[in-house]
Amino acid sequence: METKSSRIIVFGAGGRVGRAAVAEARRRGHEVTAAGRADGKVTDPAAVARLATGHDAAIVAVYDPEVPAHEFFPAVARALAEGLPAAKVKRLVSVGLASVLPTASGDLLMDTPGIRRSGGSPVSATAPAPRRCGRPRRTRWTGWY
Repeated sequence: METKSSRIIVFGAGGRVGRAAVAEARRRGHEVTAAGRADGKVTDPAAVARLATGHDAAIVAVYDPEVPAHEFFPAVARALAEGLPAAKVKRLVSVGLASVLPTASGDLLMDTPGIRRSGGSPVSATAPAPRRCGRPRRTRWTGWY
C-alpha cells in the first residue's frame, strides 16, 4: 500500500524534539520545512500564516525559557489557532518535553509517583492552552507530551 506524502512545517525544528520530528517525517517521505526562531515568532499569527502557507500539516515543538510557560504556551496556541486556518493548514500535532519540567518540589515531572513511564506524559504545561484560546474549528489538534 502506497502512502501519500505530505508537506509538513515543523515549528521549533532546531530543538531536540523538533529535530526528531523533522528527521522522522523526512524518513517517512514527507516534504518538510524546518522553521526555527530566526524564521519568525511562533507567537505571531501573521508569521505562523506566512510560514505555514502551502503546507498540509504543522508540528509545533517550541519552548522559550525566557518567557514564563503560562504566558508563552497560550500565546503560541492563540497564534496557531489564528495563523494555521489562515494558511489553510488542517492538521496540527503538538509535541513537547513536559515530562522533564520541574515540579513545585524541584523533582522532574517524570520522576513524580503515579506518572506513566510509557506512552507519554498524561499532563502537560500546554494542555490548557487550546481551551483558553478556543480550539480552531478548521484545524485538527493532536498533542503528545
